[in-house]
Amino acid sequence: KVTQAQYCLKHKKQAVTFYCQPCAKLVCRDCTTTEHQPGPNHDPQEVSMAAQKCKAELQALVQKTQATADALVKSEETVTRELTSITVNCKTVKEEVHKYFSQLRMKLNKEEDEVIDELLSMEVTDKKPFEQEKRDLAKTLQSSKDGLKSCTNILARDNDGEILTLRKQLEDRLTSLSTVQIQHEALKTQIVFKRTADPSTVNFKGQLSRTSRDLFSTEAPVESVPTTVVIGPLPDQVWKTNPQVVVTSPWGQCTTCGASSGQ
Repeated sequence: KVTQAQYCLKHKKQAVTFYCQPCAKLVCRDCTTTEHQPGPNHDPQEVSMAAQKCKAELQALVQKTQATADALVKSEETVTRELTSITVNCKTVKEEVHKYFSQLRMKLNKEEDEVIDELLSMEVTDKKPFEQEKRDLAKTLQSSKDGLKSCTNILARDNDGEILTLRKQLEDRLTSLSTVQIQHEALKTQIVFKRTADPSTVNFKGQLSRTSRDLFSTEAPVESVPTTVVIGPLPDQVWKTNPQVVVTSPWGQCTTCGASSGQ
């Protein structure tokens, strides 16, 4: 619709009522008989008809662009879901990693405690005979010291009668002390710790990897535009048999086809 009359720049008194498609220019009636005369290089059409065709083309482009925009919105939503999925996935895996290493630490701590307990038990077993031997040696040593002290005191007093009287007793005691057998069995073994694995080479780390999963479907931008479908009977036929299908595009183009019964 031309809401306000526009006049030709060349023919001042003529309103522009035509549109030359190849030139993409509004022209007047006089122009269509001169420089914009219909032919190979010019195709003047009435403004209303040309505008109607232009609007239809633009409407089709708008619908196509809208379809693309809708697809882009869906793609954006899909990408947002994917980002959320990555966050949730990594959080889940992180919890699994913490749980795995926590279990490893618990197992290692338990095995360490068991080894330490066994070591303490072996220590007690190995010390027991030597502790008894030490007590026996201490008792024998004390007895030797007491005997030596007693004999030394008698000799120090230098009492001839006492010495002669106690001679036999002193000799027997000193002889007994000097012949004490020290039976000590040297330690033949020692405790060692043998590693069942080398910490520098054992790998408790685990491994991260990627596996396939169900993907979100992402619709590509569609090239087609919505159509209208009307179903009705062919002439002189009942509705239930071989219906007629009419497909109408946004530009008013219709296609009619028949559909077999049961479809």
